[in-house]
Amino acid sequence: MLWGVFFIASGLLLCFAGRKLIKPSVCVAGTFSTITLALILFYAIFLSKNTKTWVFWVVLVVSIVVGIVVGLILSKFIKLGAAILAGWGGFALGLLINNALLSQAQ
Repeated sequence: MLWGVFFIASGLLLCFAGRKLIKPSVCVAGTFSTITLALILFYAIFLSKNTKTWVFWVVLVVSIVVGIVVGLILSKFIKLGAAILAGWGGFALGLLINNALLSQAQ
């Protein structure tokens, strides 16, 4: 419930002051997207159930550093960052439609 309140408040803030907050929002979204993609990639390809714990922490720290760098680059080149995040949003919407509607067709 706390996350819902946070996301509703940040959504309203972005709704009414979106143009002024475009760079920070692109930076934060790019950072979190990069961290998520890096962790999924490393978990799917390199890590297994019997991997040592310190390997996970190294991968997490490296993905956070890379995510921050990518977020700053995307906020520097705002048109590229907005285009990438719009594509990511379209992908997420496609997954939502697929799970909600098309999976019921079977």
